[in-house]
Amino acid sequence: MLNKTLLVASTLAVMSFGFTPAVFADDHEGKKGPGAGHFEEVDTDGDGKISKAEFLASQEKHFVEIDADGDGYVTKEEKQAKMEEMREKFKEKREEWKEKRGERADKRDEATDVAE
Repeated sequence: MLNKTLLVASTLAVMSFGFTPAVFADDHEGKKGPGAGHFEEVDTDGDGKISKAEFLASQEKHFVEIDADGDGYVTKEEKQAKMEEMREKFKEKREEWKEKRGERADKRDEATDVAE
């Protein structure tokens, strides 16, 4: 019964949060962004492969994070609250990325001005 519950919970987490693509996303040749580094986080033994056990363990971790009251169930409200939290974090990261891009653009402009 516990295995069935974990399987359902893992499936729910994958479908709800789209975690699977993030886990298997390439880091785009060293560039950081959404999905970068997730493979390494899930590949806990560092063998370059994600086992079923590693994948399910990562899903269990996410389930526990979503299950705010710790009752072993994820309600719509808990799911929505986690999604909102993730949206806010992504907005913050996006602003950081914009600032970094702006700083790099400013440096390029300064270098161009000096060269002229």
